[in-house]
Order: sequence, then structure tokens, then C-alpha cells
Amino acid sequence: MDKIGKALWNALLAVMEFVIKKVLGIELTEKQWENFLQFVKFGLVGVSNTVIAYVVYVLVLQLKVHFREQEWS
Repeated sequence: MDKIGKALWNALLAVMEFVIKKVLGIELTEKQWENFLQFVKFGLVGVSNTVIAYVVYVLVLQLKVHFREQEWS
């Protein structure tokens, strides 16, 4: 799993570097790049938290519907 995570992160880094440098034409210092990566990590944590919360919410709703169907039968 650690290898998959590192491979995904390296791929994301390559894409971000391409977009920032080649597409947008922005040159960042080492410190700016580190700060940008910290911001991206912060965003990934927020998005993953939202996805996990939504999945749990949907599962609970499905279980609630399932339990209600059993009450009436």
C-alpha cells in the first residue's frame, strides 16, 4: 500500500509541476513550492474527510431504510 501511495503522490507531483510550470508559466522558489505542496496536502485531507463522511452518511441512510422495511413486515 505504501508503494501505491508513493506512486500516486509522485504522479500528482509531476502533474502539478507540469501545470504550474509549463501550462501556467509560473516559476516558484523552493519555499513557495513547499508551501504550495502543504496547501495541496491540506486540501487532500479535507476532500478525503468529506468523501468518507458522505460514504458513511449514505451507508447509514441505507441501513435505516433496511431496518424500516423489516419493522413493517
